Amino acid sequence: MKKNIIILIASVLLIVSPGCEDLNNPGEIKTKNSLFFNLQVNSPQQHVYIYRNPDITGSMEYNAADPYVNFFNKDAEITLKDMLNGQSTSFKLAQDTLDGSSYYTGYSYSNPYRPYYTNSVALNAKPLRDYFLSVNADGNSITGKVTTPGDFEIVSPHEGEVVRGQLNLAKFLFRWRSSENAKGYTVRINVIEKNFNKPVWISFVTYDTSKDLQSLSLLMSIFGSGIYTLQVIAFDENYFQHYYNKKEIVGLNGAYGCFSSSVVKEVRFRYISD
Repeated sequence: MKKNIIILIASVLLIVSPGCEDLNNPGEIKTKNSLFFNLQVNSPQQHVYIYRNPDITGSMEYNAADPYVNFFNKDAEITLKDMLNGQSTSFKLAQDTLDGSSYYTGYSYSNPYRPYYTNSVALNAKPLRDYFLSVNADGNSITGKVTTPGDFEIVSPHEGEVVRGQLNLAKFLFRWRSSENAKGYTVRINVIEKNFNKPVWISFVTYDTSKDLQSLSLLMSIFGSGIYTLQVIAFDENYFQHYYNKKEIVGLNGAYGCFSSSVVKEVRFRYISD
């Protein structure tokens, strides 16, 4: 009995005191910056987010109006290179604004929208292409590489198709061709024009990439007729590892975060309830 009690006490000590790690002194962080860039194939504009990692051992300034403003690195130099043709694209500073303006003219506290970088010249990323990312952030080098997923098409519904069904419960069968080099797909259904008040926005993820023809059978509540968009996003291994497996560094050297790629396809269709 005494021996069992000793073993129990020892087990508790192992749980509450794992090793000799000082939790109040986590030490220096591995990198000085964090970067998030999902390269979208066939998209005219890209978005890159890069931040200075705060010193977690000291005090941090926090702005409730915009928690990103103190950490966003607005001095970074970003270049993306197409490894097939050698073409390089640089990025400029921009900022989301209420009026749709894309240029960053200095942060305004009355406009708490996240700053980002976007391509300074036309960039049309290609499917199944290698891209190399190079960043100079306060003298720190960040590099990354992706191979974009292959192009594909949505088979059904096709653009402008009329789909008929019940008023309260619609049954859809979405089909699309497989994307080479894709790890999985995000499927999104959104209503953009309707004769009812309740918004509809649904998102699904599937990792079945073994079939040439992908499909998703879906029952969803419908509160009236309307025009919908079906969006299928084929994402790569890097995207999967970071956003779904929660790995802190994927596709990058010299920064936390993720450099990934995806292909987005979208069609509009009309649903008419009987």
